Amino acid sequence: MRGLTLRDPAAVGRVLLVALADMAGLWRLNEAGGTDNAVDASANGNTLTKSGADAATAATGKVDGCRQLTADCKFLGTSLTGLPTGISDSCTIFGWAKHEAGSCVGGSPKTLTFGGYGVAAYTVEVYNTASKKFTFTFPYNGWIDIDVVSTEAWHFFAFGYDAATGKAWASVDVGARQELTPGGSWVAPSAATVQMGELGGSPPVQENIDHIGIIDQALTDVQLAWLYNGGSGRDLA
Repeated sequence: MRGLTLRDPAAVGRVLLVALADMAGLWRLNEAGGTDNAVDASANGNTLTKSGADAATAATGKVDGCRQLTADCKFLGTSLTGLPTGISDSCTIFGWAKHEAGSCVGGSPKTLTFGGYGVAAYTVEVYNTASKKFTFTFPYNGWIDIDVVSTEAWHFFAFGYDAATGKAWASVDVGARQELTPGGSWVAPSAATVQMGELGGSPPVQENIDHIGIIDQALTDVQLAWLYNGGSGRDLA
C-alpha cells in the first residue's frame, strides 16, 4: 500500500499517516487540454465526465498541470462509490483554485459540490473579484465566508466535518479554522455526486482548479500544512 508519511516538526518521532488507499477521491486534473474526463487517482476510480459545450483547457497549475473551466464546462460524476456519507462521517475536502485575471466580474462560481445538490451537499464557491472571498456551505443551513486578498491568485482551500468534535470547519491557505456546530436542520449528504464547476458571470468566468481530494478523515492542521507545503502544494499520486 502506497502512503504519505506526514511528520509533525513539533513532535519528534510522531508520524501521521494518510494512505493513498484511504483517499475517497483524488483528481489531479493534469490531463491534456480538451480531454473529456477528470481521472480519479484513488482506488475508487471515480472518474468525472465533462459536461457542456466548452473545452476543459489545460493550464499551468499550482502542483503541476491543471484544468481551466469556463462558462459552459463542468466535470460531473454520479453514482460514485467509496465516498463518505451520513451525518456521522468525518471528511475533508481540499484543493487549489484561482480565477484568471479579469474573468470574474460578477457571480460566484461553484468550484466543487460534493454529495448531491442543495442543502444536502458540501460546496465551495470562489466569489468575484469585487467580493474576494471563499464561501463554504455544508449539508445543513449554514455557511462560512473567508476573505482573501485576491481571487486571481492560487489559494488552497480545505473544509469538512469532524465527527469527534461535532464541528463543521473551513480554512484557506492553512489559516485559522472557522467552525460551525451543526444544528437540527442538518441534512445527511448523499455521496453519489461530485461536480466541479458551475460557472457564470459576465464576462464568463475562467477558473483554474488543481489537485482536488476527498478523504474520509478530519485532517489536522499539521496534515493540511504538509499538503499546503508553504504554498507550493504536493502531488499525492
